[in-house]
Amino acid sequence: MSLINATEGTDTSNADGQQVQNQNVEGRPDWLPEKFWVEDKANWENLAKSYGELETKFRSKEDDLKSKLIDELAAEAYNNRPESPDLYAIPEVEGIQIEEVANHPLTKWWSEFAFENGFDQETFQTGIQTYIDSKMAEMPNYEVEMGKLGENAKVRTEAIGMWVSKNFNPEEQRSIERICSTAEGVATVEKMMSMIRGDSTTVIDSAPSDTTEQDVKKMMQDRRYWHPADRDPTYIAKVESYFKKKYG
Repeated sequence: MSLINATEGTDTSNADGQQVQNQNVEGRPDWLPEKFWVEDKANWENLAKSYGELETKFRSKEDDLKSKLIDELAAEAYNNRPESPDLYAIPEVEGIQIEEVANHPLTKWWSEFAFENGFDQETFQTGIQTYIDSKMAEMPNYEVEMGKLGENAKVRTEAIGMWVSKNFNPEEQRSIERICSTAEGVATVEKMMSMIRGDSTTVIDSAPSDTTEQDVKKMMQDRRYWHPADRDPTYIAKVESYFKKKYG
């Protein structure tokens, strides 16, 4: 048999000498799992469904992790708060009774707000102190207001105090005390006292220049000067002003 006849049609090389691969039935790609290879072809529908389920599970685990972290942080934040809003300790503030602070409506609101937000005792107390400091800063300065009342400030305020204690109940007295926290308030109450007594005179910080010592002694015998129940700040101011000028 001729060698030529034996090899005829068996050369499978191309022009470049590269071996031409034998084209058999296409197989499953290496990257595609067997469960997605059905009847010698890729099942794209099942592949997409599986991917969606995987994505859902991943997202669910991520949400669970976030929720867990939030719960842990919240628990840690609330560790230092008391068991209930009413267990916050009311701080002692100089010049203010602790019962007054405890019964103030804002204190109840603040304790509930602090509890809901996990504030500890120190933060709660800082809030109380900050509020009181701001209110104290708004209050009139005692020394300044007394200075506005002039030389007879002490006599005038004492006279009002005795008049108020005689004619008003404790609750009314506290209201008048708030009015008298300023010099203008003191002058207003003095005007009320004069109107009630039928005296239209105003407060005079100095006695008339022609007032003599004998005149002043007679004035001192008047009930408006010496009697605790009838002391008149306007009248007293005139007497005190004379002695201030003469002996001050």
